[in-house]
Amino acid sequence: MFGLLLGVCFLAYNNSLHNPFMMDDHQAFSDVKLKNIKFLPNSFIYTSQNIGHGEAFVESGEYYRPMAYVISLLSYQAFGDGPFGYHVLNLFLYTLMCFTIYIFIELFFKDKILAFVTGILFALHPINVFFVDYCTSGIHSIRFIFMFLSVIFFLKTLDGAHRNIFYVISLLCFAVALMCHETSIVLPFYILFTSIFVTKNNVKKAVFKAWPHFLMLLFYLFFRFPHTIVPVNLSNSFNQVGLSGFISLIGTFSKLIYLYFSKLLFPDFIVFGWNILPTNKFIFIWSAGLLLLCAAWTMLLRANAKGLPFFCATWMMLGFLPVTAASMSLPKLGLIIEPQWLSFSSIGFFLFIAWGVLRLYARASKWLAFLLFFILIIGWGMITRYNNWIWGDEIRYFDFWKENIEGFKSTGNDFAMGNIYLNKNDYNLARYYYRKVAQSGLPEYSAAVYSNLGLIDMRQGHLDQAKEEFLLSIQGNPNNFFALNNLAAIYIDRLDYKPAKWFLLRSLELNKYSIEARLNLANIFEKELNDKDAIINYKENLNVVPFEEHSLLGLIRIYVRMNVEKDVRTYSQQLIAHTKNPVILTGLGSILAESGRLSMASEAFSQAMRIDPRYKQAFLEAGKLLANVRMYSEAIREWQIGERIDPKDQDFKNNIAKAMVLKSKLASH
Repeated sequence: MFGLLLGVCFLAYNNSLHNPFMMDDHQAFSDVKLKNIKFLPNSFIYTSQNIGHGEAFVESGEYYRPMAYVISLLSYQAFGDGPFGYHVLNLFLYTLMCFTIYIFIELFFKDKILAFVTGILFALHPINVFFVDYCTSGIHSIRFIFMFLSVIFFLKTLDGAHRNIFYVISLLCFAVALMCHETSIVLPFYILFTSIFVTKNNVKKAVFKAWPHFLMLLFYLFFRFPHTIVPVNLSNSFNQVGLSGFISLIGTFSKLIYLYFSKLLFPDFIVFGWNILPTNKFIFIWSAGLLLLCAAWTMLLRANAKGLPFFCATWMMLGFLPVTAASMSLPKLGLIIEPQWLSFSSIGFFLFIAWGVLRLYARASKWLAFLLFFILIIGWGMITRYNNWIWGDEIRYFDFWKENIEGFKSTGNDFAMGNIYLNKNDYNLARYYYRKVAQSGLPEYSAAVYSNLGLIDMRQGHLDQAKEEFLLSIQGNPNNFFALNNLAAIYIDRLDYKPAKWFLLRSLELNKYSIEARLNLANIFEKELNDKDAIINYKENLNVVPFEEHSLLGLIRIYVRMNVEKDVRTYSQQLIAHTKNPVILTGLGSILAESGRLSMASEAFSQAMRIDPRYKQAFLEAGKLLANVRMYSEAIREWQIGERIDPKDQDFKNNIAKAMVLKSKLASH
């Protein structure tokens, strides 16, 4: 069965496997600690970014999700900077999600066909593209899997041997789910509901079975809330709630439910999330809609509390509990929702559709049931593949959002667009969007905006303007170690080392794992001929990121000057073996060639050519190496390859002409 589900998921998502990193992926994978397995325990550290020293992972001060960092770190160790591996892993995890759905429904309803059809419907629905297309979304799949495993093992405790063992496993799965994402807090309510359903409405017995899960939830909330801004926001939100605010909340909640169900029924575009402020229009109509929904649920309860439609409706409604809690933690009263929060509860929807199709097949027209099911899976599958295509380019994705989502234009989205163009090295458009954000005057963006504007100007050689922007960034956020480091780089360029050192040391105080700051500091020490301190800083970087290429190159450069042959050879071999950067390898080859280490230099150039056969500088430098040892024919051959890569580069033509003259002179002798 797993193989069939894997085949279905592959057909739906194979066109997404080469999609790039998107949005928050960049921020998550920018954390240097992901590059060293020894930082795995740091996933469980909570440290505010404003007072910490870089021990904790990005955003752990606001979102304590340690398993998310564990998965990101392990994934990075396996796949590095290439998104393909992450998508393959996500596809596998997504299939495993669908398989846990199958196991749960087969175990609960004793119906393999119902379980399989539900799994297929879930697998193909476009609302779930997030789980595969977003490289960092694997943690949500794992959360889902462990939530269902907790329920499955709980069901095992109600009937069968090894009940105590299964109960402990159920609790452990719940604990893992809580460490994946805080929306897992809803699981004890599902456990209680499942227990009531199975024990034939024996509420007392059901509560007795489910209370340890609620106890674990209380422990989690007790330790979780002090580490976040939630208590402050809750207090602020409750202070704003009056009678009118409460009615507005009810109306907004009803509107949110409608929006979510509409995208389940009519998945016309990618759903990534909504942020809905209190509605003031048609508030009583929206509130009446929520009352009608509750009335319909009550009718189902009275009609057949043991029936599958009642089970599906209750399963769906329970999922909105964490959404309600999230809404009350906002600084301003409102509601937020992201579809992956409700993926667990959405099983009620897919189960109901599967039940309806199979009921139609059994009691009415088999052809009509088959046609309905075929239209659903083909239609959903085609929309899913179209969404994969949209997700394949960040600019296309953002343009799509702007066209389809009301109110999408905001300061935060302009900032995101600026980041996209900055990553693409399109500095004009990046500057345009950053300037728009800067003009908004919002303090939460000012430090990052001016830091990025400074980076653009620094790359374009406008150092005076860059300096002013970095200073504005530091003024907005004195703890912005990126701006401090880049400001130091400007002073280094101007040979003003004293202030540069101060900025770099301050940057390292804020984040002791900053590779760039320590590289700049080592660069200063090299310029001051202080090789001892330069070596210390380069080696400290290697303790953070093993085989960090710039640090290895710096050590090689120093040991070549010191003529320490053993260390030159050791670090050169490490660099050749571990870097995929042809620029670094070509630089290494040049350093080794100038010092007379021709064999290792040749190896470095050859590796650069293998990695990027279009990198012309490697052929240029390799030809120089060969010409210096009078291997003119071989040098000409390398330069001719380089000339074919870039026919306009005059260096290749000049070198070939000189080599041919020298070759003739050598032959005449």
